[in-house]
Amino acid sequence: MTLDEYLDGIRATPAEVERFLRGRGEDGLQPNRGWTYDAELGWVHADAVHAGDGEDGSDTFYHYEEDGARRVVNHPEAPYRIAAFGDSYTHGDQVNDGETWPEYLAAHLCEPVRNYGVGGYSVYQAYRRMKKVLGDDRADISHVLLNIYEDDHFRNLDSYRALRHGRRSNCGFTLPHVRVDPDTDAFEERDNLIARPEDVYQLCDLDYLRRTFADDPIARMALRLRTLSDARSTEMPPVPITVGMLGSDADSDEARRIKTEYVRAALYATRRVVERIEAFCNAKGSKLLVMLSFSAPTMAKALRGEEMFDRPFSTWLCGRGYPVLDMRPAFAAEFADSRRDATHFLEPYYNGHHTPAGNFFTARALRREAVAWIDPAPGPYRRATPRNADGTFRGAEQHPLVRERAAG
Repeated sequence: MTLDEYLDGIRATPAEVERFLRGRGEDGLQPNRGWTYDAELGWVHADAVHAGDGEDGSDTFYHYEEDGARRVVNHPEAPYRIAAFGDSYTHGDQVNDGETWPEYLAAHLCEPVRNYGVGGYSVYQAYRRMKKVLGDDRADISHVLLNIYEDDHFRNLDSYRALRHGRRSNCGFTLPHVRVDPDTDAFEERDNLIARPEDVYQLCDLDYLRRTFADDPIARMALRLRTLSDARSTEMPPVPITVGMLGSDADSDEARRIKTEYVRAALYATRRVVERIEAFCNAKGSKLLVMLSFSAPTMAKALRGEEMFDRPFSTWLCGRGYPVLDMRPAFAAEFADSRRDATHFLEPYYNGHHTPAGNFFTARALRREAVAWIDPAPGPYRRATPRNADGTFRGAEQHPLVRERAAG
């Protein structure tokens, strides 16, 4: 396959661009399944209905607050202090407004959790949205919850989402991204390549794609992997990767080296982005909590005890001094009492993304970390209703989870 053939296969059509740019149709819904253009972030969500992708083939309904957060269902009248950022696993693709894990968590805490997740986001996009939403004048959010999904590491490096997979999707457009070199500690932040809505139509032009992406490292890597032989090699052990691999099953020595370096660069990019998120939260005086989410195939590998591709990052993350919830041990603890194999055990929790049951399980696993993290403690964890002179709840310090938080 030549570069031109590859780029021609991911050209947008004028109709696709038109749907992407339109805010709402006559029915009040966004016609691109909710993904719509944003000059800085690449895309955000607007009200939409997804036909048949929910539980038992049901339709799923998506609505948003004025600031772009997913509709607040639980305790919208209460003060806001918790905000969640991430991709579709935070946003809650394939479930209705009240069935996301931020909403299940909010119901338990008896206070709202503002959900700024956006389907298809990288960690870097989540960081950019965090800065945009929580800017200097937003003092109410004191707790920031960042959810990182397995593919988000690789998305950091995408300048045009369709380049990596060789196919288009509803959010397969340009986005802010980073360029890194782990060997030299190079880290460069880059803005979205298309800063005006009318210029999105350039993605329909093969000449523009060639001029813009001929030297893009992801494009060159994707094309190279597609040209490599699928011959098996015994010189190197298999690369323990299930995500981000550009749709290639090439397993030659060269393919394995490319994939290994790609994973290394992606995890390094996330580490550098998380460092920026830490600095942002410290500057605002906000507390940070990070959660790691995974697809059903990757979770099944973890339950079977297979080596995980992100071990260097997860090990680094757990030494940063703030709470980290890795969903793999949470699922493993439940799986320990199951008689089913890993794949069948996970079926009630996944439907591509998490089912409502999967989101409830996530919120339940997050509950203990969140209660120990939120200060002052949420209402259900304040043992006595009388207040002290300073307004704090008398007796709250007696609750076990509040004591756990105080003990670090």
